[in-house]
Amino acid sequence: MKLATLSVHAGAPEGPNAPITTPIVQSTTFRFESAEAVQRYARGESGLYMYSRDENPTVRAAEAALAALEGADSCVLFGSGMGAMTAAVMALVSGGEEVVAATALYGGTYKLLRDVLSRFGVKTRMAEPEALVDACARGGAKLCLFESPTNPTLRVLDVAAVARSAKSAGAVSLIDSTFAPALVQRPLALGVDLVMHSATKFLNGHSDHLCGVIAGRRDLVDKVRSVASRLGAALDAQVAYDLLRGLKTFAVRIERQCASALSVARWLESQGSVKRVWYPGLPSHPDHDLARRQMNGFGGMVTFSVGRACRQPRRSGDAHQPSHPLQPHRLQRGGAAPRRRRRGHGAHERGPRGSRRSDRRSEAGDGVTRVSRGGGLGLPCGRALRRRGVGRTAASPRRPDRPAASAPIDRSRSR
Repeated sequence: MKLATLSVHAGAPEGPNAPITTPIVQSTTFRFESAEAVQRYARGESGLYMYSRDENPTVRAAEAALAALEGADSCVLFGSGMGAMTAAVMALVSGGEEVVAATALYGGTYKLLRDVLSRFGVKTRMAEPEALVDACARGGAKLCLFESPTNPTLRVLDVAAVARSAKSAGAVSLIDSTFAPALVQRPLALGVDLVMHSATKFLNGHSDHLCGVIAGRRDLVDKVRSVASRLGAALDAQVAYDLLRGLKTFAVRIERQCASALSVARWLESQGSVKRVWYPGLPSHPDHDLARRQMNGFGGMVTFSVGRACRQPRRSGDAHQPSHPLQPHRLQRGGAAPRRRRRGHGAHERGPRGSRRSDRRSEAGDGVTRVSRGGGLGLPCGRALRRRGVGRTAASPRRPDRPAASAPIDRSRSR
């Protein structure tokens, strides 16, 4: 079954007279018909429910849907992406053990390793993304943690190579694939053990709920689920229902977002006032060939930097950059409406005393803006960028002809 079809039907109730949509089960506790049923539940034999922090019918339906989309044995959902990442790392690593992680990580994950888990004896060895395969091969780590495409420069790692290296060294591989959901990239098929998503972004797709996903091998997911129950980062049934509803338009949204992002990236690259554009769908991107082999599409995020001529000084609250009603300043990515964000305005990009992180993000430099494309191809984005000076310079000749980028989504591969 194609992913586009699967995203509509996965998790739906089955049976001769089943409802079309998954019911919302708001109950916190459930009734047992006998003491024997309670004992069967305690042994894990019954498939029954007791307490919604541990399992809930609506949440389990959403977990089944996400597992099907990822091609995973099992899946567990959380109240946020950081809830998912925290539970996964704590389930797989103990005090005194080591995590090898790519330097290009989401800021919340970086701070989890640096500020929280380090207090409990978990050691972290950081490696540049291009050196992660060799870093895993050195051995000694229990977990290899990375993301692809990376944030904010959208570098693409060789996922299969990292997975092989981690496996040969006896480490579990965990990828944050938030920027490349299942229609764009399927890491489990490339050999990764576990995939994590902040479903707050592209999977839910409506900027109205927090949600996190861990999917992969059943034995590993069961470990994560056990820790999740003790941490209490459970997903609410209403959010699970809305996630299922969002998945029904998943394929349509992702295809349109990828096409829109590619259009924006090409337009930006043609502007003389734009210093650099990072988008894996452009032949100018350093990992374009790898992305074409590894991904089915290139995602809905575009990052670019502008030259000094159109760079404006920052002021408190960005008062000098009025927000366009269709293109507002927001930190949220992956929703139906387009978003833009200037680098450095998020709390996760600053250290404990407000100092900028001195990791791989410095590659992007200052004057960098990240655009999350919505579902529409109409470009208030272009007007908003021109108001910032992008594309407004007198000498903005179109750049020489360049090879056409690949199609946004290859439907023949989305199975």
